[in-house]
Amino acid sequence: MQLPVRPVIYISVNRWEDSWQDDLEERDASISFHLTNISSSCVPHERDALLAFKSGILSDPAGRLDSWRQDNQDCCRWSGVHCSNQTTTSHVIKVEIGNEHPVAPMVGQISQSLLLLEHLEHLDLSWNCLNGQDGSIPEFLGSLKNLNYLNLSGVPFSGRLTRLHALQYLNLYEVNLGSVNDWAQSLNMIPSLRVIDLSSCSLTSETNHYSHTSTLQTSRSLISHITILTIQLHHAGFGT
Repeated sequence: MQLPVRPVIYISVNRWEDSWQDDLEERDASISFHLTNISSSCVPHERDALLAFKSGILSDPAGRLDSWRQDNQDCCRWSGVHCSNQTTTSHVIKVEIGNEHPVAPMVGQISQSLLLLEHLEHLDLSWNCLNGQDGSIPEFLGSLKNLNYLNLSGVPFSGRLTRLHALQYLNLYEVNLGSVNDWAQSLNMIPSLRVIDLSSCSLTSETNHYSHTSTLQTSRSLISHITILTIQLHHAGFGT
């Protein structure tokens, strides 16, 4: 009997392929070119949205949001905030407040005020305890229509993420997806997705109601449009 053809899956743990690193460097250079200059200032309602986000943070031991203050009116100069380059007014396009030192994470919840950042393209909240009361991935994140980079790695979430039609990069490392029965189909509903990290996400054939063979066959649809699919086989349950 002929064995089923298995899709090609790029395997890495806590690292991306060199080719994708080059792409990220080019993309970061492009973003840097558009960052706000010294003469620009942020949109008032976007500043208020960021302050509302900060109000949902109960603990910030590393002080990453210390510069986010009402009396510091230009939010484009706040730590972790980057804006588009406009003549007088700049829109927030990047919020990068991931925790580089997991021993001192921010604690709280992700405020729905982020929806007011209509031009947001890049969001990094990694390794912070922002899972709120119910621990589910906030559904409203799917309404960030211009978001193309999302890093939730290490955030103790569970559940699914859909409707991000512009998303190209998604890092869900250590996010618990064990209760999601149709994770492959959910990801396939994000047609622009090119790079995803599902390492240590508690994905198994049992929790997803798939046999070993059918899981791989279902994943073939992902390979058709995802350039790099990173899965840690021991935790994903795809090993033999």
